[in-house]
Amino acid sequence: MMKESICFLLMLLTTVFSYRSETICMHSRENEEMAVECQPGESCYAIASAYYHKNNGTWGLRKYALGCWETTPDCTENECLMPTPDYIWVDHHFPRFCCCKGNLCNRNLKLFK
Repeated sequence: MMKESICFLLMLLTTVFSYRSETICMHSRENEEMAVECQPGESCYAIASAYYHKNNGTWGLRKYALGCWETTPDCTENECLMPTPDYIWVDHHFPRFCCCKGNLCNRNLKLFK
């Protein structure tokens, strides 16, 4: 019984101290998206541009880059939110940056007013 208790305690300690708190983010490379593990303490980011759909009057987002980002006090949201442009400029894209906390939080980008 004592030997089994010691083995259990060693397994438990190994599990607790080997736990790595890494974040999984979407990463883009050569027009391909894939999930990647970030370093401990990092969060996810996205760079995208907002564009206007003339045919239905809505805004869309075109992704340029996705990946891991050093966590800052500004990266507190659990999703990537980007401000909607205030005006429409013909043939111009509005670059936006966002960072977020949580696994795969940069998968779905959203515009807000």
